[in-house]
Amino acid sequence: MSREPLGDLVASLQRIGFTQYEAKIYLTLARSGALNGNEISLASQVPSSKTYETLRKLLTKGAVATFAVEGMGAKYVALPPSQVLERFRETMNHTLDHLEVELGQLSAFEAEEQVFSMRGELSVLARTREVILAARQEIYLSLWSDELPALRKALLEAYTRGVHLHVMLYGENTDLQIRHLYHHSHADIVRGRIGGRLLVLVADGMQTLVARFAAGNQVYGFSSMNQALGLVAQEYLGHDIILECAKDRSERREWDAWWKSREDLVEVIVGRELMTRDEWLSEAPELWPSTNSP
Repeated sequence: MSREPLGDLVASLQRIGFTQYEAKIYLTLARSGALNGNEISLASQVPSSKTYETLRKLLTKGAVATFAVEGMGAKYVALPPSQVLERFRETMNHTLDHLEVELGQLSAFEAEEQVFSMRGELSVLARTREVILAARQEIYLSLWSDELPALRKALLEAYTRGVHLHVMLYGENTDLQIRHLYHHSHADIVRGRIGGRLLVLVADGMQTLVARFAAGNQVYGFSSMNQALGLVAQEYLGHDIILECAKDRSERREWDAWWKSREDLVEVIVGRELMTRDEWLSEAPELWPSTNSP
């Protein structure tokens, strides 16, 4: 007999479909051998009024067998556990296969349309690591140096197994030993525009995760398999990378002088109400070149 406590075995059998009385009687017979109804009731502590009803159910399930002994009436024995469990395993697998097909047809929405909300830094970073580790081909990621330590190991593991990484890093010039790593040149402006830090991840063009790390440790976001969201996020990340590479190919001072000379781009990049150049100059002179660039 198993060294596992009898109560634990009863609970385990209940998890695969036995009732409590069925589990007690089956274990009693498995331990004691052939018994009649009265002996089973006494040994299993199942009420005599329930014993024969329970035995009939066990016979139907193929868990016990019965035979007649001349002059002693019917006796019952437990069928071998391997045989009983294999029958339950086949039945359970058949049921699960059936439900997978039928419930899939009943579903009112596609799984990829779901959008799952996240709250809190631990939840967001844990889900981000899961998405990175599940990626098989390509990852586009925009994140800040603040979040990099928590994600570095997962990113390097993905990179080592051949996933193509395109990472835009905001903040400190933290090193990450991957081929395609880009550093954003105006992190402070972005931080002011969005009121914190933004993490955007697209894995294999399908799984999308967006999270905001706002002031006061307010962290929230979402993840989704929605293909339209994935396309929008990947396009945003791609254009961000291309823009930073274009800046590297030109004089950054000239680039900054150009966008700061246009009120429409100031509004987009800085993210405030449209203001005149003089108003901007009085509020934030460090944003502007010292010369009046056209």
